[in-house]
Amino acid sequence: MALAAARDERAPELALSALGDAGASPLVRAAGAWALAQDVARAPSGALAAARSVAAAPGEDAHLRAEALHLLAEAPDAQDRALAASTLSEHGAPAEIALAAARLALRAGEERGVVARALAAHEDARGLCARAARTLEEAP
Repeated sequence: MALAAARDERAPELALSALGDAGASPLVRAAGAWALAQDVARAPSGALAAARSVAAAPGEDAHLRAEALHLLAEAPDAQDRALAASTLSEHGAPAEIALAAARLALRAGEERGVVARALAAHEDARGLCARAARTLEEAP
């Protein structure tokens, strides 16, 4: 969070370095993704590619993947719609990942009904995805 608040010209590069450092803790990497998402216009080249790589890897830490998906949602492109759909269809993925993938899908232009059905099919112990699906279905 300090990186995002710094507004230092070096902050985006440091955030990308944190996100891309496979040896760093997942929390540090997630913080890098979060910081980049706060001002995606200043994100260095390679930031979105790094986020796509992390988001597409089911073996990565759940919170890290969710933050990478949120970063992508700030500047989605055509390939992100497919990434979101693939991520939403992962069985056993935590709700945090499914909800972040749903946000990316919506920001990438997917129809709300499609996203709502994908969320409704996602099982999580607290029913968060089902509630989000109902909200999407009921919204005008």
